[in-house]
Amino acid sequence: VAAETPQGMAQELASGPGRSRAFTLSPEEMVADLEEMSHVWELQRRTTIWHQDWRAPFLPHDYQKAIKWMAIEDCYVPHPFIPEDIDVDEAAESDTPPIKEVTFLGRMRPCEWNVVVDSPETTDPDGWQYAIDFYLEPTRWSNRVRGFSHVRRRSWKPTFLEVDSLPAIGRQPSFASRRDRAKSTLAADKGLAAPEVIFKAELGEVPLARLAEDLEADDWEADGNVLNCYFQDYGYSSLEIGAWVSGGKVKGKVRSMEMRVPVPPAPMCPKETRCSSTWHVVTQPGKAVLESVIMSLDVPYGTSFNVVKCDTFIADESGKVTMTRSLALEWVKSIWVQSLVEANVPNEIIKDAQKWSEVIKRWAKSPPRERFQSSQSQNPGEVGKKKRPSELMVEG
Repeated sequence: VAAETPQGMAQELASGPGRSRAFTLSPEEMVADLEEMSHVWELQRRTTIWHQDWRAPFLPHDYQKAIKWMAIEDCYVPHPFIPEDIDVDEAAESDTPPIKEVTFLGRMRPCEWNVVVDSPETTDPDGWQYAIDFYLEPTRWSNRVRGFSHVRRRSWKPTFLEVDSLPAIGRQPSFASRRDRAKSTLAADKGLAAPEVIFKAELGEVPLARLAEDLEADDWEADGNVLNCYFQDYGYSSLEIGAWVSGGKVKGKVRSMEMRVPVPPAPMCPKETRCSSTWHVVTQPGKAVLESVIMSLDVPYGTSFNVVKCDTFIADESGKVTMTRSLALEWVKSIWVQSLVEANVPNEIIKDAQKWSEVIKRWAKSPPRERFQSSQSQNPGEVGKKKRPSELMVEG
């Protein structure tokens, strides 16, 4: 998500109404303007449709919404008045917006927050609205929980103290300064322990610039794209790929993807599972990084953790590329078989890395954009079939 929108909003509120309005608005009217523009949306997601417990958004594709307190512009963005030094988990656990004061007209304005409760037709008695996903359109929200109400939201409105009773101070930091301190990986942004390197391979003479171009491409399902080659070879299906988002809390670009993935044979496991995922790409001369955060929705205990894998590709002076994969598990909630999961998951991720490295080697030998022939047998009617990407509702 580009930083210009929230930054511009913060600057506008800090500087106050424009010159053309400065002589026509009273201090009380200016504060009313500030209150109207400072609304904060609280977002929550239900653990499952069979539960009635709600918490801060936790799925991989929720990404920035994990902080829970958002502003709505062209999309949902972390509210620009959230303090820079606040921890995401600390903000998500707060029962009220974690914003105690705001800079306006060069002065710091302490504020109190109250839930906005509209008419019974639009919100429930506590101000909540319910929907399948975090939509922007008000008409897609309901005032009550329905069978597939996975998410809910409500608006908070600030009340500010009198203008003349406050001392003047400097402007609060902008959203852009947060972007300048963006993390290199999602794992670092999540504060996970240093991921463990579990796989390393020499890929040979792989055109790294072309690889980076494919990783950053808008259409991952284009014929010949290296990720399309991987999706076909691995048996991914029902792909719904969101648009790229940039300018957030990590460097590079981020997008969401929903898909169905084959499951290795295991007791009590289905043959395939729905997966919700976030993908992160950052490139620079001589280096490319592909990172994914994946949650399996249909396997036992799959919604208790995210698999965070990061592939780093580095080219040496001769043009030969080395691939290194690191792995971390992000536990969303504790389970009694946690140690068993931690013992078994790395083996499957190593097998996945081996397959991915072989896909890249075959892809590198083919002419650019030549249709990839999967190592698995495929239905000719399905190969190269385009699926309509979904809107990235999570990021607006």
